[in-house]
Order: sequence, then structure tokens, then C-alpha cells
Amino acid sequence: MGLSGHRAWSAMHPCEFGIPTVYKPSETIRTPRRLFAVYNLFNRQIRMLKNTIQAMLAEDGVTVSSTERSRLFKGKESVAEILADRHIWEVIVDALQIQVDLLWTITESKERLSRKIVEASTPLDEQIQLLITIPGITPLTAAAFLADVGDVHRFPSLRRMNAYLGLVPRCHDSGGKSRPGHITRESRKLSRTILTQSIYQTIKGTPGWERDYEELKARRGSGRARIAMIRRLCGVMRRMLLQGERFHWLKEELYRRKLVEYQKTLEECKKERDAA
Repeated sequence: MGLSGHRAWSAMHPCEFGIPTVYKPSETIRTPRRLFAVYNLFNRQIRMLKNTIQAMLAEDGVTVSSTERSRLFKGKESVAEILADRHIWEVIVDALQIQVDLLWTITESKERLSRKIVEASTPLDEQIQLLITIPGITPLTAAAFLADVGDVHRFPSLRRMNAYLGLVPRCHDSGGKSRPGHITRESRKLSRTILTQSIYQTIKGTPGWERDYEELKARRGSGRARIAMIRRLCGVMRRMLLQGERFHWLKEELYRRKLVEYQKTLEECKKERDAA
């Protein structure tokens, strides 16, 4: 075999030479990933608008209760109605109303997109129905994890998968000693972000997890304890997918409710498509 032929053969068989292969996700995975990119953009815009609204009120010396803040962010009532007893310039009220309207529009768009993501993830239906047996895991959360991980079989170990998801702390070596640092931020972070919102439901709904979380929080702080529990949850989901098993502490009634909501979401998406 000539040099050019040898190079061609090497390119076709990189594993033979220890060259790492690049994972190319299928369209089934790429589509939810693209939709989740927009979903994350909506989340950032929502946070920015909420912060701006609160900053404008603070600059005018206006203090709002948690109930009033919730009413503002829901966008069901006008700003003038909610803050009728406050002395605020009319132009500021108008500016606040514009931002509240925009906040509500983006929130509604995010809800519609959530349904579209679940619909786009129907090729992963079997895995989704498996993962939602876990407390706190919804079809959207399951879709996020599956879109992030892709084929779970490609990870030879749980640590490799957690490193890919940005859940493993960096290690700093100095003077022959190894010291763990912060988690890696350069890795994929969709699962970490989504699971941060649902991990507390999983902790409360799983025997022994709340005790472990409280012990970790007392020793290492709430942030590290939360990441540790997310790592544990990802390990459980990986094992369930590899073995095709439902969650050990499955609550049948809760699972049935999730399935009903899941099917309802898919039916709503179908109606929207038919009406378009």
C-alpha cells in the first residue's frame, strides 16, 4: 500500500491508530438541540427583562411585594393597575408596561416552543417514557438530557459522561497533591441548566436523597451539594437507559399523570399543525 493509500485507510479507520473519533449526532438529536438553543435564548431574555423591570422600580424608590412582583411578571394586569397607589411618573409606567408586554410575549413563545421540542423528540419516545418515571423529570427535561447526551452507549463510564455534561470538577495538581476545583464550564451545559430547576423535586421524591443532600449541603455548601445530586441523577438516568429499566422508586399515580400530560401536549401540537 502506497503512502497516499495508507493515509486514506487511516482516515477511514481512525480507531485503529488511537485517534479519537468525533461524535456526529443524528437528525433525531440535532433537531431538539437546535430548538433548545432558542429555548435558552428565551430564558436569557426573560431573566434580562425581569432584572430590568426590578431595576427601574428600585431607581424610583418603589418597593414591591413578592405578590405584586408575581402579578407584574404574569402580564395579566396592567402596570398602572398593580402600582396604582404608587407615585411613579407616567412615562416610567409606560416604559414598564412595554417591558412587561415583551416579557409576556417571550414567555408565551417559550411555552409554545416547549411543546414543539417535546413533539420533535417523539423519535425518542421510548427513552422519554422511561426517564419520566423519575420524580421531577418531565418530557421536556428528559428530551434535554437525551439531546445533550445523544447515544448513551458511546460513554464507556459515568465519569466520561459527566465530564461531557460539565458536571465533573477540574483537578489542580501542585506539589504532588491533587485538589478538586470548580466544575468545567466549557462542556455542554443544557442538562446541567435544566436539571438544576428540577433536581429538588427529584430529591424530595426519592427515599434517602433528601438526607444525603442535607448532609452534603452542611459540609460543602448548597451549590456543590446540588451539583453532586445532579451527578447522581445523571448516573441513574444513564443506568436506566442502558438497562431499559424504570425508576426503582416509581410512583405509579404520578407517572400516569405525566403520561396523560405528555399525550395531551402531543395532541395540542397536532391540532396546531392541522390548523396551520
